[in-house]
Amino acid sequence: MLASAGDDEQVVVWDLASFNPILKLRTDGSAMRVAFAPDGKTLAVEDHDQIVFYPLDFKDRDRDPRVLLKEAEKKAGLKLKAFELQSL
Repeated sequence: MLASAGDDEQVVVWDLASFNPILKLRTDGSAMRVAFAPDGKTLAVEDHDQIVFYPLDFKDRDRDPRVLLKEAEKKAGLKLKAFELQSL
């Protein structure tokens, strides 16, 4: 895997075998630096004055996000009440 970041407010994780993107993340501004954790399971992104950590667990990426949300709510014993969607 390779991660790239730039002024387009986007971080892309690439599959080097296929040269295809496997993950695209929007940032709040220009992503300045990216780094993988030593175990390869987390990506750190420096975005202006903060560092945001993203888990890189791709085993569920093709599953329905609504199902994943329900499973996470059940596991946490919490219910998501409201959220805001933003266009990419």
